[in-house]
Amino acid sequence: MKKNSQANVFFMASLMEGRGLLKSKPSRDQSFLRFINRTSKPVDIIWKGFNGENIRYVTRLAPRGHFSVNTYESHPWQAWTSDTLNVLNMGGGPVYYPTKWDGQSRRTMVYIDEPVHALLRLCLEKIKSLVNMEDSEKLEIPWILVEELKKRRSVEVQDYNRGR
Repeated sequence: MKKNSQANVFFMASLMEGRGLLKSKPSRDQSFLRFINRTSKPVDIIWKGFNGENIRYVTRLAPRGHFSVNTYESHPWQAWTSDTLNVLNMGGGPVYYPTKWDGQSRRTMVYIDEPVHALLRLCLEKIKSLVNMEDSEKLEIPWILVEELKKRRSVEVQDYNRGR
């Protein structure tokens, strides 16, 4: 694996599952997936490792692009926009949990879509895409946006290396 890199990401509480860190669990039940990017932006596809680490399997999957992977039932996946690192929906939610392969002849299609957000969240995303976060306090914007921007967290990401 490549050296850890830092990424600033707004994470929703649901990504942490409420019971601790979201992570893969051992499983022998295979699942065969095809992730399809239905957004207008490039996306990164992340597998949550056994210790909760973020393993980036795909960087900048193009709009309308797809990625196939063999995985396991208890291995959660996430996607976020490559440029702004906004969490996206995979299969209808912020975390996708594969289901056990039951002999079907095709891969399970998992659609990556933009979630529906409140106006506050949309404003924050737009500011993140346009402004260096260190300069956010200098902006003439409502104080609630500045305060929310300060709540950003660092998340470690490792890139998946297929040639191990």
